[in-house]
Amino acid sequence: MCAFKTTPIRLVDDVMYSTALIVFPRGGYTELNQDDSAWSRFHDSHCLTIEEIETLIKGPLAPQQSLKLPGRGLGGTIPPALGSFTNLTAIDLSDNNLTGPIPPELSRLRRLVTLKLAGNRLTGGIPAEFGNFSNNLANLFLSGNRLSGPLPPSIGIIPRLVTLDVSRNQLSGSIPPTIGNLSYLGTLQLADNQLSGRIPGEIGDLGGAVSLFPTSGLNLSYNNLSGPIPASLGRLTGLYYLDLSSNGLSGAFPFSFAKFLKLEFLDLSYNSLSGPCPTFGKLPLLGAILLRNNGFSGPISSSIGQCPILYGLDLRNNSFSGPIPPALGSFRIMDTLLLSDNQLTGTVPVELAGLTRLTFLGIAGNNLTGPMPAELAGLLKLTLLDVSRNPASLGNLPSNFSRLHNLTQLSLPGPDIPAWLRSSRSLRAISFAGAQGGCPVRGRELDLSLLPQTCKYVSLRDHCPRLRALRLWDACDSGCAINLIGTRARLARRTREEVCLGRASAFLQGDSPDFQTGRDGEIFLQNRQVNLSLFDPDFVDRVDLGPDGEAYTGVSFVKVQRGNLCGNSEALTVIFILYSVFGAGALLGSAGAWLLARRLRKQVPKPEPRPSTWVTFLKRLPYAEKVVTVVSTKAIPTGVYLWGVLGLGLTYYDLGTDILVLRELYGAWPFWVGLASLLASVVAAAITATIVLLHKGLPSGHVSFTFDAFLPRSLPLKERAPPLPLSAGQSLAILVLWPLAVPLVLLLDLLGVLDRVGVHIKAQGTVFLMEPWLDARGFLDTLLRSVPSVILQTVVYWLGSSRSTRLYFDEVLFIQSSTGALSTMLYQIIDASWEAFYSPRPEYPWNPVARRLSNVKRSWKVDKNEDVGEEDSLKLGVSSNAGFVDKSGDLYP
Repeated sequence: MCAFKTTPIRLVDDVMYSTALIVFPRGGYTELNQDDSAWSRFHDSHCLTIEEIETLIKGPLAPQQSLKLPGRGLGGTIPPALGSFTNLTAIDLSDNNLTGPIPPELSRLRRLVTLKLAGNRLTGGIPAEFGNFSNNLANLFLSGNRLSGPLPPSIGIIPRLVTLDVSRNQLSGSIPPTIGNLSYLGTLQLADNQLSGRIPGEIGDLGGAVSLFPTSGLNLSYNNLSGPIPASLGRLTGLYYLDLSSNGLSGAFPFSFAKFLKLEFLDLSYNSLSGPCPTFGKLPLLGAILLRNNGFSGPISSSIGQCPILYGLDLRNNSFSGPIPPALGSFRIMDTLLLSDNQLTGTVPVELAGLTRLTFLGIAGNNLTGPMPAELAGLLKLTLLDVSRNPASLGNLPSNFSRLHNLTQLSLPGPDIPAWLRSSRSLRAISFAGAQGGCPVRGRELDLSLLPQTCKYVSLRDHCPRLRALRLWDACDSGCAINLIGTRARLARRTREEVCLGRASAFLQGDSPDFQTGRDGEIFLQNRQVNLSLFDPDFVDRVDLGPDGEAYTGVSFVKVQRGNLCGNSEALTVIFILYSVFGAGALLGSAGAWLLARRLRKQVPKPEPRPSTWVTFLKRLPYAEKVVTVVSTKAIPTGVYLWGVLGLGLTYYDLGTDILVLRELYGAWPFWVGLASLLASVVAAAITATIVLLHKGLPSGHVSFTFDAFLPRSLPLKERAPPLPLSAGQSLAILVLWPLAVPLVLLLDLLGVLDRVGVHIKAQGTVFLMEPWLDARGFLDTLLRSVPSVILQTVVYWLGSSRSTRLYFDEVLFIQSSTGALSTMLYQIIDASWEAFYSPRPEYPWNPVARRLSNVKRSWKVDKNEDVGEEDSLKLGVSSNAGFVDKSGDLYP
């Protein structure tokens, strides 16, 4: 590694000492009061390494007293020979890339006053030999490395150590009691390690000379310290700051801060401290009190009001009770007041209006009642207001709050958005959280339409499993995000469509981002992956919810594309399963039709079996014998009847889902493809209906209806009459007249529905069946509409839903519509297979399919017996070969 990058490096301090050297990055050197020959070998060097520095130390730099190379990209290990540079009083190799252990030989530097090795990658432990430093060592900076092991007790015998900073390492074990021997220590930084055990009582002995140093401080934060805070710590009255946060300290606070007249900063957050709030006297310099995430209880100490320049008070996540002290309104320079998640009661005191410089006000998670005092509209610098998780009345913000032109973040206890908020030009984020963990949304819809266009982020907290719909607001046209992680909400299809086709994102699962407000009012979305500004117009595209993130999003959102529920990530799996089921159904259905047809064609007479005991018993019941007779004689006709009704139902279900799909795809390119297939089916039906118009066998005279559910639907092939021929003139007429037959299509379809359920046309003693029409119509509709539509739907579903495709087609709609089309196709396959296999001469299934196109040109008449009178006694002449005979003796299907 080089000792420099692009700028000259000063190796020796030319302020304190008379000799200095400057080395330039592109060769050459400039020296002051040095022998040229000593540096000639570095004249053409481009990179000064740590090994070359060691050579310098042994040679021309031996008389020097200061070695300062901070932030120069040095690599390698620290040379042990540095310990022989006996004239050194200061070493600064901080913020480089040095590795390896700290050489114990450095303890030989008897004149050393300052040793700075911070911000490297040094490993190993702190050498115990450091206890051998002479009385001169005053500053030891080892922070920001990878040092491990215990803090050596020998550190406590460095007699005149003023600053000890070993923070941001991996030190473990307990704090040695010998630390109390450092009577001159002004700053002790042990933060961000893995120290454990109790804070030794001897630490209070540091107070012998601490008051001599204006920047005195004690920082033991981010360790694993436990047990009570020693009372001896109360002797350190000269502290400038005290930070014991993020440990496991417990018990009541053992002393008063009344005598800490120089204290400016106190942080006891994230511990398990309990008991009453610590007491404070009139501390003229105290600016910040942070007691967050502890177990303090009782009222908020009124002594806090005696600190005249307090600018920050954070008492969140404790058990403080009682009202908010009105004395808190006396802090003229306070900009942060956070009292959330306690047990405070009563109303918000009007006296808080005196906090004219207040920027952050958080009182969420209490039992405060509203409305909010109108006087608080005078807090013109307020950027954050959090009143959520309180009774809903606290969310009734007065209309004069529209004066809060700097308000960027708002949290409410209910979904009722104040009307004045619509005109806000500063709001960037809003959240909703109900009292006691309840859902803030009372119904199934969250109406966000009153939010201003500047608001880009909405967060809904707590469980809201009933939530189905979101009414979006104007900002979603350019980019917005709604955080629903943890709510268990299941969005309705209309909401999902609106999100997927816009520039909106609805987060459902993953690392939930929370918004934080900076001192300048800028809001950041933060989680373990990202830190994004809401002032960035493209922030929605850059959100990262982690590897398990899921969201409905209509933006690029690169980090969640695999979890983008708009993109139908499981499309290939769903398509494979659906078509596999269809293929298996076609094979099994055709096989079943073949087996049944084979069984019925044999017509082998069987002796009547001896009735079993239960049959004999059933016949003794009233009407039982009649029921058994009907079932035995009508079983097969009933099955045929139900099969026909099933086919009719599948056809219209398929048609209905296709129309629904067209409505959803309106405006996108697939709409026109689907519409073309639907119109093609209608045109084919109109042409078929034109053939019916030219047919001479339509009913005439008096027309009525008769019901017979068991009228056979079709006949074997050999019993079908040949189709009626069409002349050249009739064929030409078909091409001209088919548009006029479109209304007839609707009439014939209606008659077909009635016919399929057993209601038939009767005219002049003749029954007319709609089976020829249904055969041709069903086959053409399947070929021209169902097949193209299922292919189109598969392609659209696979492409997914987004703003680029301009369509929304989700899994539910795809399964619903494609199931209808595939079921209709499956029905046609099985029906054609049955007709092919049941014929006297079994044939291939596609032969009946082709033949059905010509069925419409056959006669539709079925003759009755002469003695048939009433509609309910209608009987058809059925010959031994199951043919139907009219008066002329012709056979008709």
